[in-house]
Amino acid sequence: MSVKLFVYDRLDAAGKPRYQRIILDDEDAENWVNVELERTGEYRTAQQIQDDIDRELINSDRREYSHRAGYQTFKDEDGVEVDIVETIPSEDPSPLDRAIEEEENRSFIMRLKETLNPRYADVLLKIVIGGQSIEGYARENGLSIKSVYNLVNRAKVAARKNSSKIFGKGE
Repeated sequence: MSVKLFVYDRLDAAGKPRYQRIILDDEDAENWVNVELERTGEYRTAQQIQDDIDRELINSDRREYSHRAGYQTFKDEDGVEVDIVETIPSEDPSPLDRAIEEEENRSFIMRLKETLNPRYADVLLKIVIGGQSIEGYARENGLSIKSVYNLVNRAKVAARKNSSKIFGKGE
């Protein structure tokens, strides 16, 4: 004698589960049921055990199905079928955008250093822009914390006065 099991295979194009029929011999089915009985203390048939396994797989596939817009595909400009998810643009900047941003940053830093006194430029770059702590900057430069606070404030005032030169406005 043998046991017929219906085992989840995949979701069809409409998102409905499809099953395969497999046949277990009585000994394998009985072993499976006994292991489950020992594990849970509850008697269930081989099909009930398989249904629980399938339920998890179906739910997982349905989540993926809904996230991927039902596996819809379309043809790109070259006629190649592309999964719709692949067409979502990346939020990461392109290499060109990164290069432009790096050049703008270098240019900004150069204008900041050319416009402000070196101490003000240093404190702005390290603390205000770079995120270094005031305490760390004070230790690094042998200054008191109060003098670093004053230095930061004076640097900010100087930067505001020279903002058109630093930020390249009005050129």
